[in-house]
Amino acid sequence: MKKLFAGDFKGAIDEVKNAGSEFVDVLTGVDNSVEKATEVISEGVTALTEYTKSTVEQATANVELKKTAELAAVANQGLIEKYDLLAESQRQIRDDERKSIEDRKKANDELGLILEKQQAAMLENAQISLKAAQAELKKDKDNVEGKKAVMEAENELAAVRAQIAGFRSEQQTNEAALEKEALELINSKLESENNLSIERKRFDAEQIEDELEKLERLKEIDAEEQEIETKRLQM
Repeated sequence: MKKLFAGDFKGAIDEVKNAGSEFVDVLTGVDNSVEKATEVISEGVTALTEYTKSTVEQATANVELKKTAELAAVANQGLIEKYDLLAESQRQIRDDERKSIEDRKKANDELGLILEKQQAAMLENAQISLKAAQAELKKDKDNVEGKKAVMEAENELAAVRAQIAGFRSEQQTNEAALEKEALELINSKLESENNLSIERKRFDAEQIEDELEKLERLKEIDAEEQEIETKRLQM
């Protein structure tokens, strides 16, 4: 009051502020209560602002992830059709017995590369769908529809793996079959060549006038034929 009547208005206001703070300290029994309360409130406001911002960003991310998952599902179907067409083209070449073994084996190898690309693309899309479903369920862990969506996404991922595994198994089975067929062709060709060679030697032996010499030569040819056939069968 003295400062007020003396015209020191600024000093009077500061005194009132100090008195108010001291009065609060008396009531709370804590020193600097006003300053501490102000600090706590300030920190609380900052934390709330950051939390709200984080929540909004997370919600936005979930929406974007859901959109991505929906697009992935469409793309997944397109990939299946695209790679199925490419794979079928290679299967037709591989299974065409009019073509050479080399061409058919090359087509089967190309089929293997196509299946690898198909697996990578389809698994990536299926995993995006699973992540989107898991993000939705995270917002409400007791949501039945959310749990169902996650299970369906997991089943789809397993189905993709099973489908690719089936394709891969078929490709590898045919790879083994082509190897066996190639070996059979080699054996068949070798057998024909050996038979032709033996028959020529027999023909030449039959031209020998000396009967004893002829029989001896034919005996040698029979032994040679037996040895050749044994080696061929062991290949």
